[in-house]
Amino acid sequence: FTTHSLTSGEHEITVSAEDNDGYSSSKSFNIATTAPASVTLHEPQLADGQVQLEWSEYPNSDFLHYEVYRSEGECSEQNAELLASITDKGTTNYTDDSLPLAYQVCYFIKVTNSWEFSSNSNQQIVELPSDHIFNFVPYDMLKHPTQPFVYLLDRGGQKFIKYDYEEMSTVE
Repeated sequence: FTTHSLTSGEHEITVSAEDNDGYSSSKSFNIATTAPASVTLHEPQLADGQVQLEWSEYPNSDFLHYEVYRSEGECSEQNAELLASITDKGTTNYTDDSLPLAYQVCYFIKVTNSWEFSSNSNQQIVELPSDHIFNFVPYDMLKHPTQPFVYLLDRGGQKFIKYDYEEMSTVE
């Protein structure tokens, strides 16, 4: 069984089987022959508090848009945040200049074609995207529930630091 001879579009395929005793079963599923080719996300470049992303251009004429996604921590499409939607097929770069205070972030590019089908690129991880903010590695951290502050414990220096992550500065 192959799908090579199917025309472009969505198709419903039904598979049926019958055993020697006459018991039968059927299963139907949808298949699309219009899924777009994926693009390749190259290794991100971290410089001057920004992550620069570049990817390969979508090769076909049925291009609709690119979407740039970022997730914090482990690579997760479910928890990914949409950063940008790009409708120019030739624009294959994006600069993320609002980096979260996180140990790592993960990026991927979703390409959607004119049939409204999409596919995701490979995922790329950036370690310490906000770079080292302090000259120590915090022993513990607590985020204020309503204010843009984190409280950091520097056990080696025996210091407790209040940091404003919106202003990117230590609060006295």
